[in-house]
Amino acid sequence: MEIPPNQFSSAERLLNFSPSRILDFNFCFDTGHANLHEGVETAYKMMAPRIRSTHVHDNDGKDDAHIFPAVGQGGNINWNATMELLKSAPDQYPLLLELRETPDSRSRSTRSRNLRSPGEYEA
Repeated sequence: MEIPPNQFSSAERLLNFSPSRILDFNFCFDTGHANLHEGVETAYKMMAPRIRSTHVHDNDGKDDAHIFPAVGQGGNINWNATMELLKSAPDQYPLLLELRETPDSRSRSTRSRNLRSPGEYEA
């Protein structure tokens, strides 16, 4: 399950739903959607044991803008802290970019070459 970007969904509500389930399911941790709810760190810590994949994007905490992480304008996620959280997992899971196409998407992909991989962030 993924944290959908609406007022009824959050990491806490997903976890509350989990005990009543028939199937054993896990989570896709969405950085942008977490930023709209509890915040990235709080949501990650709540969901960590069940995270199996990610959707990685940025926003301003109000609008689900799907901005390119760390280099896009208008986002407020702390990417150093977020990457530390993601690399703290005992096993790595896919980090999938979930972006909106914009007129300047090509320039963003060029700037993304300056991003560090999770292993390059200091502990």
